[in-house]
Amino acid sequence: NLTQLNLIGVGGLKEPKINLLHLTTCQWSVSNAPLSLIICAPCLVDFDLRCIKPRLVVLEAPSLSNFSLSLENTDELRLKNCANIQCLQLSVECLSLGFLFSMFRHCSTVKRLTLDLVGRTEQVDVAEFGIDTLLVCFPNITYLNLGPRAWRVMENSFSRGGLEDGIGMKMIKELIAHLMVHEMGVTLTLAFISSVLDKSTELSDVSLLIHRNVDSYVAGSLISACRSKFPRVRWRWGIWEEGIKDTWFSDGI
Repeated sequence: NLTQLNLIGVGGLKEPKINLLHLTTCQWSVSNAPLSLIICAPCLVDFDLRCIKPRLVVLEAPSLSNFSLSLENTDELRLKNCANIQCLQLSVECLSLGFLFSMFRHCSTVKRLTLDLVGRTEQVDVAEFGIDTLLVCFPNITYLNLGPRAWRVMENSFSRGGLEDGIGMKMIKELIAHLMVHEMGVTLTLAFISSVLDKSTELSDVSLLIHRNVDSYVAGSLISACRSKFPRVRWRWGIWEEGIKDTWFSDGI
């Protein structure tokens, strides 16, 4: 009859399996590199999984609604009967991005998506991973939160060929992005933001967090340009830094 299970830093498990019929909430932080993880939980609604280099992950959870997955390199991820995910948070290696996109491809139930990447973005074929590609995989999201490396990959992809006018672009209503802006890159960043807003006709709330070390003049120039070019948008501004909670200095301006 267990309904809540938290396994934090539990190591030494080679092929752990969870098979609990009444489990609704689970937080599992695997401290070692297991051969496989198998989770079968028909009533599981909230699941937070953090794991390093498992060869195989199998998840069967037909009631799963909120799924947070932090995964460093895996050979195989199997999602069985996971067709009701509403809120998805992904923190994955850059090189695993294409693999995970294929696993979640056309996951039409996801409404809220948070994506962050670990590792070197230079290793990613940016032509394959634009924001329009992301919204093809998740065509019905209304909320998108991009970490700094994810934003960089999307921005670099845009610089190679612009954005396509996909269906997913019409659905998004709220965007949060973590930026590392340099003086020479302001033009590209502004062009990317402008293109996203031009194609996302329902997008009305944009929150931009600028890295604390970015020159104040550069940050101010970007803020001023965004406000003047898109007055219809409700802008929110803040500061981010590694290992520190985001700080907001304006709300809905």
